[in-house]
Amino acid sequence: MSSPRTKRLLTTVAVAAGLITLIACGNKSQPTTSPTDDAGTSGVVIPSESATDPDTGPSAAPSSAAPASSSKAPTQSAYPSTAKDYGLAVLKAIKDNDQTRIVDLADLNTAQYHTVTHQNYQLNGSWVHTDCSGGSTPTCNYYNQTGATALVVVDASKLGKAHAVTAVSFNNGSFATDANGYVLQFINEWQNGSNVGMLARANSTVVNFVKSRTVPTGVVTTVASCGTNRMCITSGTEVAGGAPFGQLTKWTVDTTKLGKPNAIIAAANA
Repeated sequence: MSSPRTKRLLTTVAVAAGLITLIACGNKSQPTTSPTDDAGTSGVVIPSESATDPDTGPSAAPSSAAPASSSKAPTQSAYPSTAKDYGLAVLKAIKDNDQTRIVDLADLNTAQYHTVTHQNYQLNGSWVHTDCSGGSTPTCNYYNQTGATALVVVDASKLGKAHAVTAVSFNNGSFATDANGYVLQFINEWQNGSNVGMLARANSTVVNFVKSRTVPTGVVTTVASCGTNRMCITSGTEVAGGAPFGQLTKWTVDTTKLGKPNAIIAAANA
């Protein structure tokens, strides 16, 4: 016969085995509520409804969640926001004979003129902007690589929108291929007050220099070599005795740029 102590030990072992079996075979699902410890915090972390499921991916976000940002880059406007760039856009369309784009950028009269007559499509299309006036209808000037100039008038109220161009005109020209002729072309543009014509043939430093000087009424020049690939031309403001007279200017021409833009690289008192 077993002693009372032995009975108590067997009973304890049986109870422990029963508890192990109960834990192993019990319900494995997560509790719907979590017990709270003494500090008031949850002792069991329960996944939220928006957690990511490894099989199905993220569940739908609650209605209060911020909308996901788009990964697409913003689309650039088809209509330039500056008069300078609007002019360049219409000049490109004319060069490309892109009638749809011309109609898109210009008003009806301008678009019809440049799509019906088919003029200027063969002009060199590498246009360089020189200046734009201010006001509600800025006028912008450009020159290309062969000596032509272009003028584009823009309605400032339509910048960034369709049909802003109200006029386009061209002046076909060419760059002289000799140093003396090149300087004479510049002086002619100076006499005519053509900023774009001067900037097509010289840098801005030269143009600013001559603007403070007397505009020639007649021109006589002398020509001399003044270094490798350099020719120097001296001009006066008046004609007297077959030599430069009056206010004298010495022009330096880069001969490698003859027949191209910006060949006059310097100007100074002679």
